Amino acid sequence: RMQSRGMRYGQAAAAAMLACNREKRYTTTLDIFEALRAAASDAPPSVAFAGGGDDGDGAKRDAWKEEPFRSAYVFNAALDAMRRLHRPTDAAELLQAMRRVHGVAPDHASFGIALASAREAGDARLFLELLRTLCAEAGGRRGEGGRRGFLVSDRLHSELIAGLGFFGEPRRALRLLSQLLDTDLPLSSAVFNRALKVVGRSAERRPLALRLVAIGSERSAWGAAADSE
Repeated sequence: RMQSRGMRYGQAAAAAMLACNREKRYTTTLDIFEALRAAASDAPPSVAFAGGGDDGDGAKRDAWKEEPFRSAYVFNAALDAMRRLHRPTDAAELLQAMRRVHGVAPDHASFGIALASAREAGDARLFLELLRTLCAEAGGRRGEGGRRGFLVSDRLHSELIAGLGFFGEPRRALRLLSQLLDTDLPLSSAVFNRALKVVGRSAERRPLALRLVAIGSERSAWGAAADSE
């Protein structure tokens, strides 16, 4: 209705997409997304937004309110709707098109949602394809001096561990956990819970996996004790 009256509806549409997902009206979310895409088609992006911005650039951080289609927030809502509608191929194609076609940089949530969609569909080929895209994106950002925060995401780490374990790569999943334990990244219980599920499907690696999880739990306890002092 706002669109038919020629009103500015960008930020309202972005909020409506999130509300529709909460109410499980996923097709409506995608209808709104397509309306935003159509409205933005005549205005090529001047900057690649990475989700609304944590980079200290206030103008860039708030730009999504004026041009919401150029924000990863909107794309992530569409990706999540596709995941819940069991459309992993569509989600992967949209992720690939974010930067290449629309000039919007995918963030850790974008990859986490797309990877989860492939895992839930049992599509190993698609999962590995998305994993390669993730590695290329992370490598490109390092080359551009990108933010370290791109890969500092519990959701993304959890999804990578779960997916690798699910698709018969428990060794790689546990290696990732081991590498994470060697960093100073804060790891939540979600990461270790996913690792425990991998352990359950790979009994031959149980001693190593249990040792890694024990180390992680011990480190979390140390962190909690330090925070309370």
